[in-house]
Amino acid sequence: MSGSRMSGPQRRAQLVGLASRGVSEQGYLPAPLENLAQRAGVSKPVIYAHFGDAAGLYNAVLEDGLKALLAAGLETAVARPNIEDAACEAAEIFLRFMAREGTALHIIYRDGYMVGRLSPFATATRNRILGGLARRLRSEFRLTSSEAIAAVNLMLALPEEGGRLAFQGQLAEERAVLVCRELVLGCLDALRARDVVQPD
Repeated sequence: MSGSRMSGPQRRAQLVGLASRGVSEQGYLPAPLENLAQRAGVSKPVIYAHFGDAAGLYNAVLEDGLKALLAAGLETAVARPNIEDAACEAAEIFLRFMAREGTALHIIYRDGYMVGRLSPFATATRNRILGGLARRLRSEFRLTSSEAIAAVNLMLALPEEGGRLAFQGQLAEERAVLVCRELVLGCLDALRARDVVQPD
């Protein structure tokens, strides 16, 4: 699947897929564009023609991944009426995505180079989903804003790690899902217990 026989959309999809896997396998950024070009059987100018620069490529990886997560029902899961159901279902969707596709989303979102270069879609989607979950935790457990954000970050780390281990073949995906669910529920139980003992 190299050379010039692919259509533009096919080539873009190939490059995004290879870049996502390359970032996941390497575990950090930057991922040399020379390596991507070699794996795709194209020259570096072909990559620049599709994405403009490295940030454009990484944003394409984020956007395709986020669209896949949305199509899998992530936003619907976060909005479920019961907070335990919402958190567990969202965590499972995210974990299964990472087990299959790798950890590129996690790596790109946390990279210092990308912090000020995220696309509006990548920023807005992350803020909408994580912000929505933080608001729900804040309301449900009477948390401060900073406490709610910390709780979301903690619970996000659980499917990220489970997905990473499953992607690397170190943990069976179904086992990772079960462990993640128990840990997410444990976090929520701890928040509920904290809420019970907090003074009014």
